[in-house]
Amino acid sequence: MKFNEKKKLWYGFIKSLSNERNWKFKNYFIFEKFGNLLFSTSFYVSMKEDAILIYSSYKPKDIDDTFWKIIGLESNIKKPLSFRINAAFQISSITFFKENFYIKDALNPQLEIENILKAVENVTSDKLNEIDRNQNIFLSELRKNEDDNCVEIVCYLIHNKQLENAKQEINKFKNNGFNPIFYFGESDLYFFDLALDYINQL
Repeated sequence: MKFNEKKKLWYGFIKSLSNERNWKFKNYFIFEKFGNLLFSTSFYVSMKEDAILIYSSYKPKDIDDTFWKIIGLESNIKKPLSFRINAAFQISSITFFKENFYIKDALNPQLEIENILKAVENVTSDKLNEIDRNQNIFLSELRKNEDDNCVEIVCYLIHNKQLENAKQEINKFKNNGFNPIFYFGESDLYFFDLALDYINQL
């Protein structure tokens, strides 16, 4: 079976079976909101092997609203929920599960894909229970890699109205030489400068 045929067949099963289990499907990922959290799992069909690599991730559902307001893309707020997962400009999710699943029956993978979806549901349930025990876990996980997650950390603090803490983080990151730039046409937007302006307007 050619790769494109395999992708079409397998993604077809992922779409239909995930919809039966109350997940939404878009392109190569499934997603759903649980309270104020947005969970998603991406499925990557291997070209060389009969296997599917998956990544399960989550983030606060509305944190992108704060980010888009800061950088002046408020129109994104009204776009479909899936846009918060694959938009060019969005807050990154935290990956909490990664696994490579080998498919034995490539021509009829329905049962194996069902089992993958059950595994996704199990780890999602475990993560929700973990979050229930620690409401600050998202911020704690972001801090494990502060340099790469500096935008996410500041947005999280602003989103949760911890404005003085956000200012302190901005100053810390800027003193360490971080001020991410977003390019829109001919304009260069320095995120932390925009974030400080946004805070001062609140």
